[in-house]
Amino acid sequence: MSSVSSQLNGQNLALPTLTEDKEARQRDGDAKSLEDGVPSTGAKGPLRSEWRHTLGKDMLSFFILGIIIALPTMVVTSAANSMFSGITGLWGICMSVAAAITTFMTPLFIHHVPYNARVLVSFVASVLSFIICVLGSGVVGPSVGTVLAGFVYAFGTSLYLAVAAFYDQRTVIAFSTGSGFSAVLGPALYIGFMQAFEDKWRHAILVFLPFAFVQPCVWWIMLSSQSCITAEQTRRAAQVREAERFANQIAAKSNAAIVSANFSINENNDKTGFGPGRTRIGLFWKTIMPQYVTPLLTCTCGAMFVLSGLAPTFQDLNSFRDAPSGALNYQLDFFMYGAAQFLLAGLAIFRSFPVIWLWALAQLFVVAIGISQLFYPFLTYYGVWLIFMFATGGVVGGGVTNTNYKVADDFRKRGEEDDVRAFAMSYGGLGNFAGDVLGGGLAILVQKLAAENLAVRAHGGL
Repeated sequence: MSSVSSQLNGQNLALPTLTEDKEARQRDGDAKSLEDGVPSTGAKGPLRSEWRHTLGKDMLSFFILGIIIALPTMVVTSAANSMFSGITGLWGICMSVAAAITTFMTPLFIHHVPYNARVLVSFVASVLSFIICVLGSGVVGPSVGTVLAGFVYAFGTSLYLAVAAFYDQRTVIAFSTGSGFSAVLGPALYIGFMQAFEDKWRHAILVFLPFAFVQPCVWWIMLSSQSCITAEQTRRAAQVREAERFANQIAAKSNAAIVSANFSINENNDKTGFGPGRTRIGLFWKTIMPQYVTPLLTCTCGAMFVLSGLAPTFQDLNSFRDAPSGALNYQLDFFMYGAAQFLLAGLAIFRSFPVIWLWALAQLFVVAIGISQLFYPFLTYYGVWLIFMFATGGVVGGGVTNTNYKVADDFRKRGEEDDVRAFAMSYGGLGNFAGDVLGGGLAILVQKLAAENLAVRAHGGL
């Protein structure tokens, strides 16, 4: 544990030389052999066995980190109907606004912060999210706790997707699958704790507090230390290179001849790293936003609309036969949603389908069915509705995981610098969280309009 921390934070951590930079870029060329499950050196025997063991340990580490990072939001989501009775969509707005702002802003400045410090921030925020959520008798404590939970999910996702740029590409899928599994684990444990504590949701939430301590243990103990060190070295080296490019541009502006002489050099540098001609914000608006964020935003917006808008609305309207009464109704909805999210995310390990606009279109089709159910009810049994929730979660699970994979794969194939790939991958969750904001707002709207204009249907519950 101490070895990684001391090497990252020590005063004598050397910056990579020019030769080391070339070696770092060569890692991109080796990625294809990693995808085939063989070390790039072509080694066999003990070396190959050791490589596979390391890969397996790293994938397990990212899987666990995905669970822990997403767990606060899954617990809060399971308790949303109890914490925000009658305004369930408020949970979605509190969490998603915090997550969307965090996801958008963090990659623009976080490269100035060491990785160890980022992990500590994520860990402390996780602990506080569970504690503050249960404070007070109104909605202030739960609202602040929900905001912190959204921050943890967004900040942690940005952090570990950026770190994954220095590991095997399959760790991206492992992390996304872990996040998906938390949507099964969180609700299942919460339902069990609620039964044990006789529906006292504050007690049930506090039981999750020890899970927050898993994150620093995985970071400092389980993950391969060399890749963590490489990530920190690359972060520092990228800062130096970027500062030099800006300094050279300022110096060149004072002499037109120098500008002309160095134009081609600067142009080449801009294509491989950040500098005067290629800024982080420019890359975001020109490439990341239209190609990756927008389709995922569409997909997750539809899912959030169904989960926090249509699901509690149908519960209030007593729309289905044989539906359980009380909070268990919504908890089962979310459990089915989360189970499908995990399963579809996990399938990407065996077969990815990174045509991300198709996931968005599939979710829009699901939403259209749900809206039709409001005005022309054709799903009458609760079991059928659970299948519908399963489909909703499955589409968003596949969309999120395949989007993250596509970002990593596209920037690797372009031969981008490590810092550029890490920046792009850290935005993998923005469409997810921004879609939650929009979907949460629409969910509140449909819940209020349905309560005012649609009559309760005469179906008996259990």
